[in-house]
Amino acid sequence: MIFTDGLFFIFFTVAFTVYWLVGSNIWRKIWLLACSMVFYAAWDWRFLGLIFLVIINTYVVTLLIAATKEIGAAEGIFCAPEGAACLPALRKLLAAGEVEKDERIVLFNTGAGVKYPDTVPVDDLEVLPIGAALPR
Repeated sequence: MIFTDGLFFIFFTVAFTVYWLVGSNIWRKIWLLACSMVFYAAWDWRFLGLIFLVIINTYVVTLLIAATKEIGAAEGIFCAPEGAACLPALRKLLAAGEVEKDERIVLFNTGAGVKYPDTVPVDDLEVLPIGAALPR
């Protein structure tokens, strides 16, 4: 299926209509993922594995960046996403009952966030080449 094909026009019309008829934002996202998989499978089904891996990778990286921002807001630490991975892992352990809410937990930060300057907006900071950031 290519963009100039009549089949694509039908596919797009159905995908677009269903997208706007679905009320919930989460179901809209799931619908778009399904439509993307169908579109790429119509071109070459061998890409589905790659598309699936990209979707999973994007989800995990988004969780890590969100955890990085949350730790920064709560603790004032600009940790690296791999260091922030402990926070979503702790949440999963709490939900599974492996860790009790009243237990004392230490989350280790194994890297500095200055390695990833694009993950957090730094509009109010001046980033110096030595890896330090000072308020303007």
